[in-house]
Amino acid sequence: MRRVREKYKTFYHNETNYYSEAQRLDDHVHENFRFCKAKTPASFVAVLTNGRVCRQNAFVLTAKYKLLQDVSFEFNGEHLKPIKRQDAYHKWKSRPTKYYPKTVAVLIFCSSDNYFHWMFDVLPRIHLLRLSGIRIDKYVLNRQEILPFQEETLAILGIPNTKIIDSPIDLQARKLVVPSLITRYVLTPHTNVRPEAIPKWACNFLRKEFLPPHNNDRLENNEYIYISRENAKYRKVINEEEVISHLNGFGFKKVTLESMKVSQQVQLFSCAKFIIAPHGAGLTNLVFSKPGTKVIELFNPHYMPSYYWMISNHVQLNYYYLVCKAEHLNSAASDYKVNIDKLLETIKYAGL
Repeated sequence: MRRVREKYKTFYHNETNYYSEAQRLDDHVHENFRFCKAKTPASFVAVLTNGRVCRQNAFVLTAKYKLLQDVSFEFNGEHLKPIKRQDAYHKWKSRPTKYYPKTVAVLIFCSSDNYFHWMFDVLPRIHLLRLSGIRIDKYVLNRQEILPFQEETLAILGIPNTKIIDSPIDLQARKLVVPSLITRYVLTPHTNVRPEAIPKWACNFLRKEFLPPHNNDRLENNEYIYISRENAKYRKVINEEEVISHLNGFGFKKVTLESMKVSQQVQLFSCAKFIIAPHGAGLTNLVFSKPGTKVIELFNPHYMPSYYWMISNHVQLNYYYLVCKAEHLNSAASDYKVNIDKLLETIKYAGL
């Protein structure tokens, strides 16, 4: 963000992260899961005088309608992409705007209704705001609907509904406080989306805020869990009943997370010894798992983001992945079939 006549403070200067190569059966490791050293950009909080927010698009603009590119992204299908630099004056000048003569903090993010993006691209920005020491009167969000996990987590973090602006109308604030984005996204070949890195401090923040101070011992009945995507609209496991039938022999319990409170999901993952799951937002909860927990992530070969491998590295989990057979070629949203023999072999390779 350009530092023009506005207050600007940097935190977590260029954090360096090391990611161990993901474990798998194949000799070849997918490019998204190779050993790497990644340096995350410094995190910041900026204060814009009379700054503007286009809530519908999750864009931040200056008083003179200049788009701030590094905190303005849009969601296109499966992809998060930065907005190209443009003269936004004519596009936004005619839009209805509400003025707030107060200090308003920006928590907008495209796809903030997704559990992963909410937990990692919205909530850790509250930590940056706290570090800034700026007194916040209101927080602006861009929720399409108010979801239970959003309400629960905001309450835990001490942000009451009375301090939240959820109106669909664009706004302008006397002081607009803008924390940087947590993960910086890039597109890779084969239409995969990868963050440049998920910073470790974001994982530490979530663990500190949501893990109970004295966590219970592992629950015997939930030591081995399989996270189902049976209620999802896409990327479901076609032969899930067969998968579960074989996993039952190892003591795995099938779990669906949609109806669970965040606190229950935290407890579930923090008590598990072994987690198997198709790629999906539910694996965000790996951030709450104990070091040494074993994880097998199942993938559609046309969509293999590395978010949960990165998180697993930060919290010291034993991470494995298995590439499955997609029902439709070259479709990131395709359902897929798990090779049972390979899954069982991966489980044994993981030491169970």
